[in-house]
Amino acid sequence: MCPACLAALDGPIPDVARTKSADGCVVLTRLAENADIQFHAASPIRPSVGDHNSHVDRLTDASGSAVGTITGGGWKVYERPYDGHVLSYYREEIEFPDGAVQTSGWMDSTAVWSGEWQTLHAVGTSGRYLGLIGVRQIRQEIPRELFRANIVLCATSGR
Repeated sequence: MCPACLAALDGPIPDVARTKSADGCVVLTRLAENADIQFHAASPIRPSVGDHNSHVDRLTDASGSAVGTITGGGWKVYERPYDGHVLSYYREEIEFPDGAVQTSGWMDSTAVWSGEWQTLHAVGTSGRYLGLIGVRQIRQEIPRELFRANIVLCATSGR
């Protein structure tokens, strides 16, 4: 990921490959993600193995204008024995007016509930995002209602 893109993130710096410049990068940061989540959860106050969800979330910018929609799901599949944290696998499609992005990866759901940033892999699949790679970051602000989001995608050296 290019240094300019890394500097734009307001979440943690992800462990990703770096490119030389910001040319061809798309940086969308400080987005509000208004969640509409359908939960199948054992507890309303913490994640548990076996929980799963589907969601259709609305992304808005700082002015409150809609910029995109996230449709996806998550499955809580493992509890780490050394700290009790529940790990989840997520897969999402982000639709923007000018293209789409797919995300997937592991999240520490216990950390999400603690308000910590989590990062998923992201790949542009259509429109202006086609062929770009990067990350999607989220941090829960209001449980199961409001998240902060960053999406940063950069061109690979072959593009």
